[in-house]
Amino acid sequence: MKTVMITGAAKGIGHALSRYFIDNNCKLIMVDIDGSALDNVKNNGMNAEVVSTYVADVSCEDSVNRLFVQIEREHGRIDVLINNAGISPKKDDGSRLSMKDISGAEWDRVLTTNTKSVFLMCKYFSRLMSAGSKIVNIASMMGSTGSGTDDPNIFPYSVSGLHYSCSKAAVINLTKSLARELVKQGILVNAVSPGAVSGGMGHFRSSFIETIKSTIPLNEICKQCDIVHGVKFLVSDENTTLTGQNININGGWLM
Repeated sequence: MKTVMITGAAKGIGHALSRYFIDNNCKLIMVDIDGSALDNVKNNGMNAEVVSTYVADVSCEDSVNRLFVQIEREHGRIDVLINNAGISPKKDDGSRLSMKDISGAEWDRVLTTNTKSVFLMCKYFSRLMSAGSKIVNIASMMGSTGSGTDDPNIFPYSVSGLHYSCSKAAVINLTKSLARELVKQGILVNAVSPGAVSGGMGHFRSSFIETIKSTIPLNEICKQCDIVHGVKFLVSDENTTLTGQNININGGWLM
């Protein structure tokens, strides 16, 4: 039975990933900063025998260190690490924050949560991983395109701010660097970059969704299960050579 660790596991894509691994005979370690959300998930159909939940701030090294000590003592090893924790701040009405709207403190919070957390989790938990283990970092299409625009005639029409996009570009680059460094341990490191995802980080107006769909070749916003399928392949036993890659899942939107 594989031991799978997921950060940001209580909501959105993290929750969907957690459900998949539970349904596929894995031992699951769910990590989230929101203890109430973790409790709600665990109390709604999760098998307590194979699910362990931990409240931690994965952007803080002291918190990650304490988590590492606990996981090492209670589990001993990690076969799959999925770095999913992240934030994408927006205005109160859900629209994009422009550069002038972003404070220095907000910039630091986004980069720390979205990028530093990946570095810290890999730094510590790769020590519990052996040859054949897999790491998947959840990045974003916006890490490749840059932040969104408010004009539907200019690609990409999106509510992602530049601090979010920069943080995810760093995750994509970090994935390549980690892949080179951890290959000596036989650990494969890849990223998945979602585009617009139904039930993902954004809560969009119906008119906004329809406009985005019109710019996507498949004319559909991806579902959470589409992201799960991408991760599923990357962490599978069938993947023995793919490393340092960023898999874009967006219905052709980036294309």
